[in-house]
Amino acid sequence: MNVSVLSYSFRGLLAEGKMDLFGYLETCKYRYHLSAADIWSGFFPSTDPNYLKKVNEELDERELVLADLCVDNVHVWDSQPDVRERNYQNAQTYLKVADTLGARFMRVEVGRTHGQMRSSITLSCATRSTPNGHMTNGFWLASKTIGDLNAHGKI
Repeated sequence: MNVSVLSYSFRGLLAEGKMDLFGYLETCKYRYHLSAADIWSGFFPSTDPNYLKKVNEELDERELVLADLCVDNVHVWDSQPDVRERNYQNAQTYLKVADTLGARFMRVEVGRTHGQMRSSITLSCATRSTPNGHMTNGFWLASKTIGDLNAHGKI
């Protein structure tokens, strides 16, 4: 069985300056003896290609695969058009990050407004990259939330 620990679990140490992304990778490999990492976007001080190259080298050195890239501020629905566009641009950036680092998948939130999801807008945002609803670089955009709504007849 493959197991990973989401770096978000260490956000307190990150906020205190006691852990960074490379410390997280060390913890995965040498403290928990894992073979996979699960990185939260809050651990990235930069998405610069030179920084990502270093992250890739460190993953390789520790023989860790990136099981998941969990990304904030990329949700496909927000009631404000400018926030939706910023999130879309962030998603494009982090899809490239996920691809560069060899992530098995990238996790995002669908988004809500006042507790209600606007399914028609969410679906049009979800299919923005290609007509068939998946990202052009091989990442499928899927959401358990959309499936749950659909299963309950709310879409």
